[in-house]
Amino acid sequence: MRKHKFSLGQSVRFTHGGYLSVASRDGYRVTRLLPIEGEECEYRIKSNDEPFERVVRESQLDRLPRPAK
Repeated sequence: MRKHKFSLGQSVRFTHGGYLSVASRDGYRVTRLLPIEGEECEYRIKSNDEPFERVVRESQLDRLPRPAK
């Protein structure tokens, strides 16, 4: 059984079409893990720079590096 790679509340980078979107520079936060129905896990993500959430496939996300202390 497949599991989600990213967790609720995790910071991620959204990519689409093989390039980074302009809005993804500051990253997104996973707001919901969607049920696994198709070939790939899906998520709802939200950026502080946008008034809406996006539904994205797992292959469109990358981990954001944790800030250095």
